[in-house]
Amino acid sequence: EAEPRADAFLQRHCADFANAEVPAAPEDTRDELGALRREAGALPRVLVVDTPNGWPECAGAYRLEQGEEPNGFPLWKRVDGETWLYSSPYGQWMIGGPAERKRGFNCSTAWIYCSVVHQGVYPDEVAGSWERWDGSSFLRDPQISVTAVYPSSPSRPAGGAAEAA
Repeated sequence: EAEPRADAFLQRHCADFANAEVPAAPEDTRDELGALRREAGALPRVLVVDTPNGWPECAGAYRLEQGEEPNGFPLWKRVDGETWLYSSPYGQWMIGGPAERKRGFNCSTAWIYCSVVHQGVYPDEVAGSWERWDGSSFLRDPQISVTAVYPSSPSRPAGGAAEAA
């Protein structure tokens, strides 16, 4: 049995979502490592989303879409699906599908979203809680996580420093 799509429901029943008052992220949410990473321009190329309580089609690895910055922020696409992690025009990280893509992500509809304005903090660092659509309303879900995956540093030969040729 096919699972009903939430995007049509969201469009019909959540028209006021874009006009809702959104709390700003507190300034102290930017940890030192995150600040250094942003300063160095270290944009996460891969994010892993875990959604243990629902929306399994949103879970998985998301790869950075080079050259695409809807609403002025990076865009990640799920490696094995038609799901994107993007910033809304109102500065919230959201996870949505083809309907949002068709609109160029110039919308505030999503299956999962972060409840605070990100203020330029990447999805893996934002301190706000994530919420998921349950078919009738958004539910706060502290078990939703977004984690950056960085390549490990080059390994050195056993025994210490690499030898010069």
